[in-house]
Amino acid sequence: MKRYCLVLLSKGPNRVEDMEQAAALQRSHLDTLHKLQAEGKLLLAGPMLDEGSLRGILILDTEEISEAKTLVSRDPAINTGHLSAEIHPLWYGSAALTKMPAIHNQLAKKKV
Repeated sequence: MKRYCLVLLSKGPNRVEDMEQAAALQRSHLDTLHKLQAEGKLLLAGPMLDEGSLRGILILDTEEISEAKTLVSRDPAINTGHLSAEIHPLWYGSAALTKMPAIHNQLAKKKV
């Protein structure tokens, strides 16, 4: 077992309604998540597929809330208020989560 920071992403107070702007912001959000994963800081991420206010979760490989805040502050969707991040420090989960990015890369569909 190991300690992590769990981040709950919710609809933010400044939702982007324009479809083109929202798509660009979503692309930036996903690019940021990919960078965090490549750096070994993001272990698990996924969206909520319903239409509720909770939009997704992240599990960060850090015990430090200050580091988690720094990491999520790199996300343009959070900086603009399109999404809000609620950080829960010291979530306790399987140490095997640190292997998730490598396993994901082996199993993920390859882009053509």
